[in-house]
Amino acid sequence: MIDIIIPCYNSHKTIDRCLASIVTQNKECTVTLVNDGGENYSDIIKRYPLNIREIGYNENKGVGYARNYGLEQTSNEMIMFMDSDDALSNVFTLSMLEKEMGDSTILISNFLEEIKPNEITVHSKDTSFLHGKLYRREYLDKHNILFNNTKCNEDVGFNILSLLLTQNEKVSFSDFISYYWLYNENSIVRKDNYAYLHRDSIIGFAENMLWVFQELEKRNVDNTRILMEKVSVMYRLFHLLKRTDNTPYRNICLEPIRRYFKSIYRPIEQSITEDILKAVNEALPTDKKEFKQFIGSLRR
Repeated sequence: MIDIIIPCYNSHKTIDRCLASIVTQNKECTVTLVNDGGENYSDIIKRYPLNIREIGYNENKGVGYARNYGLEQTSNEMIMFMDSDDALSNVFTLSMLEKEMGDSTILISNFLEEIKPNEITVHSKDTSFLHGKLYRREYLDKHNILFNNTKCNEDVGFNILSLLLTQNEKVSFSDFISYYWLYNENSIVRKDNYAYLHRDSIIGFAENMLWVFQELEKRNVDNTRILMEKVSVMYRLFHLLKRTDNTPYRNICLEPIRRYFKSIYRPIEQSITEDILKAVNEALPTDKKEFKQFIGSLRR
């Protein structure tokens, strides 16, 4: 059976469409609303003939903490995470995902993002967001995989850690569109004139990548795949920082990037081969001269 874990913080205006998309499923599941320190949902829960419960605590601690709390308080074989303002794609979503999961450890399906009303984009083979993914609890427990307790990009940290720890385990990709990331003008990503994209998401990404590689060190896991990911993250941070040009956020974003450089990238520089650089640059085309200048600026 599948556990669906949904962090909620005063999500009363959007939770109905989320639960409505679950109640129509032709597959039984368990739904856990993790109340992250807001008003309760008892009146809403009564309306749905679901195996649903609300758990929580009094202080707003962020979605990373809420998802960890949900993981600790649930026990089904498979786990799906949803946001309280999103929805499953159709009545067959859970049965289709469980079928395609097979003997896999992680299943990554496609999802739709509503960028603005009536404007849709499709995310295929995405390894960053939690949307449209199914995780086997046995694997998460085996490696003690939890979320970093940050409020930004903790989903990216969780996914990258989960994928880098796979060795003999199977990770599957599905073309099935299972999830709708629905437009919400008051969401964290979109509020304050998208300040999240130019500040919080960049800081969160740098902090979570630092956390991921520290977690891997604790587990004594190191290989070429991890080395390549460390380089790839440095390239992505370079591109993300360029997004802050002509904004007041550049300096504040630069600090966690410097920490990543000093703690993760600088110690591996002598191990980075031309083949690794070529592979990373093909995946994320980067001006070599600009990147070299960027690295030089971080050494100061």
